Amino acid sequence: MSKSNLSTEQRGFIEAITGLLVPSGMQPSTASLYGYLLLCPEPVSLDTIAAELSMAKSSASVAARMLEQYGLARRHGERGSKRVRYGVSERYSGFIAAQAALLGDIGRVIESRAAGVAQDATLKRLRYLGSFYGKMERTIVERIQDLADEAIRDGLIE
Repeated sequence: MSKSNLSTEQRGFIEAITGLLVPSGMQPSTASLYGYLLLCPEPVSLDTIAAELSMAKSSASVAARMLEQYGLARRHGERGSKRVRYGVSERYSGFIAAQAALLGDIGRVIESRAAGVAQDATLKRLRYLGSFYGKMERTIVERIQDLADEAIRDGLIE
C-alpha cells in the first residue's frame, strides 16, 4: 500500500467522525470511509481509498457498499470500465433513518408484547416506552422529510 497523502488535520477529522459513528453501530472502516469521503472533492476509486485509509481493498469495498445502503455514499461508474468510484451522497439521512426505524421496531415489540410480560406499574412503563419510541421514529422521519424539502427548495439537492 502506498503512503497516505492526508494531512494531520484531515486524519484528525476522519478519526473524530469515526469516534462519533462507531458507538452508534457503524463499523470502524465504514465510519472512517465516510469521514474520508466527506473530505474528497470528487469521487475516488477503491484503490485510492485503500491506500489513503491503509485498509485492504476488500474492506474498502465492503465499507463503501455499506455507506451506499445508508445513503451516505454514491457509486459512480467509469465509462468503458468496470471500475467504480465512490463519493459522498448529496442526501445525508440514510443512517439516521435506519436508526429511527430501529427505534420504531423496538417500540412495536414493546407495545405488542407488554401485556403478556408485565402488569401494573411495569406494564404502564412499557406502554409509555413503546409509545415514546414510536413517536421518536415518526418525529425523526418527519424532520428528515422537512429538511429534504428545504434542501430541494434551496437548490442544494435535486
